[in-house]
Amino acid sequence: MKLSGRTEDGQGVPLSDVWYIPFLNPKAKERVGYPTQKPVLLLERIIKIATDAGDCVLDPFCGSGTTLVAAALSGRTYIGIDISSAAVKLSAERLRNPMKSESHLLAVGEEGFREKSDYERRILKAIDAIPVERNSGIDGFLRRFVNGHPVPIRIQKEHEDIETAKRKLITASKSKKCSMMILIRTRLEDSSQLFNWTDDNILVIDAYDLIINSWLEKQERRNKPEQ
Repeated sequence: MKLSGRTEDGQGVPLSDVWYIPFLNPKAKERVGYPTQKPVLLLERIIKIATDAGDCVLDPFCGSGTTLVAAALSGRTYIGIDISSAAVKLSAERLRNPMKSESHLLAVGEEGFREKSDYERRILKAIDAIPVERNSGIDGFLRRFVNGHPVPIRIQKEHEDIETAKRKLITASKSKKCSMMILIRTRLEDSSQLFNWTDDNILVIDAYDLIINSWLEKQERRNKPEQ
């Protein structure tokens, strides 16, 4: 499915059905503490799809005024209504100095933000995990929570021994209070025999290609004629 946005000259701009609109950073200048506040970037995107420059945008439940701010920044006029006098006052204050938080993700594009390799993404997809970008110790999370906490996953890197991968996973998981972790081994190494495989809260599994290659190598050795 594709959504069609409209530019000022009326031409359609293809949009995907997934929008990457980051959540508001706790320190974002546009954040006002309103419980249901949405990012200006989100409302701005909706307004530019549904209206043309100069149109009037009506928000009969304007709350903190995000829709009105987005309309003002998009070259639209606006009307806001709310039963709360505090909400009306807050909206008026924001409209005197309308601002929005810029997104690094949208500026560089989704691909520029991604760090995971195609190989790592295939592994995470195979176990139905959610990839995590820009984390030195965690590559993804299971969709299932255990004891109210996420289950982090680390994939052993190409030039990383399994002990180092384990240590980075444990360190990165402490702040999230994770009780269970998954470590995925991607290569065989002589030092693996020194690895402690008995941690009850860490599941160590081999990547599917490692399992297949190891099996094929065993079969080749078994079937190899003696000299």
